[in-house]
Amino acid sequence: MLTFRQMEYFLKLCETLNFARAAEELYTTQPSVTRQIQALERELEVPLFQRTSRKVELTPTGSYLQKEFRRLLDQMNEAIQTARKMELQLAGELRIGVCDLWELPFLPEAMRQFRTRHPDVFLQLKVDCFRSLIQKFQSEDLDLIFCMRSPAAAVSGAERRRMRRGRLCCIVPKGSPLARCERLTPEDVAAYPWIFRESRHSTPPIAHLQLRLKTRWPDHPILYSPSPAQSALMVQAGFGICFVVDYSVPLNPGYQLVPFFLSPPEPQENLDLIALWRLRRNFLLSREFAALSEQIQTGLERSAGGPEFSKMDIF
Repeated sequence: MLTFRQMEYFLKLCETLNFARAAEELYTTQPSVTRQIQALERELEVPLFQRTSRKVELTPTGSYLQKEFRRLLDQMNEAIQTARKMELQLAGELRIGVCDLWELPFLPEAMRQFRTRHPDVFLQLKVDCFRSLIQKFQSEDLDLIFCMRSPAAAVSGAERRRMRRGRLCCIVPKGSPLARCERLTPEDVAAYPWIFRESRHSTPPIAHLQLRLKTRWPDHPILYSPSPAQSALMVQAGFGICFVVDYSVPLNPGYQLVPFFLSPPEPQENLDLIALWRLRRNFLLSREFAALSEQIQTGLERSAGGPEFSKMDIF
């Protein structure tokens, strides 16, 4: 069977065309080089060198194998280096899960900068609903997820970093009397149809809010949508108002985001957008990506004059 040592000795002899010099550069003896070359020729059943008392020359078959063995050794060395990088978490892939790309204005720049730092790391992006992301994270199908903090995201053996502060708010039409309010309560919006996110897509805090409102007003007219962005479009079209976390929809001249107050209030920290990663596979890369994302998001907020509702404590 062909061995790595035989290939190494063969290629060195191809370079030197001298058994004594090849042995010297390989830090071995000339008989050892001779034995390895003879074993290789027996294994392949072809002569690789023409030997005379004056010189050593490659046969045509030897010239062909010199190129092929060099290519194979280069590939092997590259694979070894990649394996070492993976062990140090400098290569491989980073599997990132997100709920909605609207929530992550920092993501494109974070991915660009991360790829510059780690060109050997493949970034795999998965968009899914909150519950599915948590399940895939718990089963270790994802390395890093961006999601609402929510008690359901309290996974053991994981680290988290806050990306964006969350505020519960209503989306109301721009010309509506509600748009002139500093904050809204359930009583303020009781006269308007409500737009809820479908339960299978909803995050736990928003689902809890919906349950509280439906319990209090069981016969209230309710419409449903699959996403905050579609809910916002329905508000613009005059279908009603909806309840979202402020970072989950883009700013738009067609509607207004107004802080929404509940009594008793929902825990403020449960609405924050966080990065969540496990302290196992790829945790160094995950931690670095999360830190880079936070840095970029902080820069975006500073350039925009601070996060939405940052001066208004509605809880």
